[in-house]
Amino acid sequence: MRKRGFELLLCLMLSACCCIAQKANLQSYYYWINQAELAICDSNYQKASDCYHQAFAYNKPFSRDAYFAFKLNYKYTNNIERAVEAYHFQAQMGQKAIDQYGPIISDTLEYHTLWEQIKEVSDTTISLVIPELQNSL
Repeated sequence: MRKRGFELLLCLMLSACCCIAQKANLQSYYYWINQAELAICDSNYQKASDCYHQAFAYNKPFSRDAYFAFKLNYKYTNNIERAVEAYHFQAQMGQKAIDQYGPIISDTLEYHTLWEQIKEVSDTTISLVIPELQNSL
């Protein structure tokens, strides 16, 4: 009985540590996203790109943030590597330009130099989202 109590206490402590770490990661993520958006408001696009990159190191980006990072890095900083990285996050979330993501299609047709890399990422990335679940939502 005493051993089981120790195991339960150990599990609770590990769970608490994981929760605290996740909360800290999300706080850091949102801090850097906020800094990126403030930099965009100031037309400091390179700083915004760096802030998005920093945020993505703490947490996988949300779709909206990945899209804005893609657009910012492609259109305003010409950082193709970071643009492709942001698009890769979107493709993992099941949002591929070739299939269903209209704004990226129009951007890449207007600025066609990135199209081949976008197509390659779309073709080679496996979505982490179950398509049936995504369609039902």
